[in-house]
Amino acid sequence: VRTIPTLQFITSENLVTNTDHGMVSAAVLQSWGFPYSIVQPVYAHHRDANDLNLPIMTQGLVRCMRVAEAFAEMCDQPVPQRILRVNQLLAEYYQKGRMEAQDVFLTAIEKTNQMTEILRTPPLSSDELEAIVSQIKEGDHIHS
Repeated sequence: VRTIPTLQFITSENLVTNTDHGMVSAAVLQSWGFPYSIVQPVYAHHRDANDLNLPIMTQGLVRCMRVAEAFAEMCDQPVPQRILRVNQLLAEYYQKGRMEAQDVFLTAIEKTNQMTEILRTPPLSSDELEAIVSQIKEGDHIHS
């Protein structure tokens, strides 16, 4: 899927699993005992922020996650659509262009590497991940 530049990853996730990696990642973090202040922005980063009424700090984390994800996808496949998406988010959130924000990305990468060391998490087996996705789907059916 990642080699098809016009198909967004989130769209393909919804088509295949009827969920997205934000929901799955939030459920995994919750199962590991991460605080709600970390789980909530992970869950929310593909949702409409206006519908969620998020606290200011969480809104900032969601914006950072959206830019980081768009940046990672652009680096993975630097096609015009993905470059445009990064530029759109930077302009919307920070009134900067991609080239102006280069130092911000370098700092973010450094901090991400530091956090990876601090938050070493156990690997999930495929059975554990499948169980988490099943729980999410069951919860969605209950709330529908």
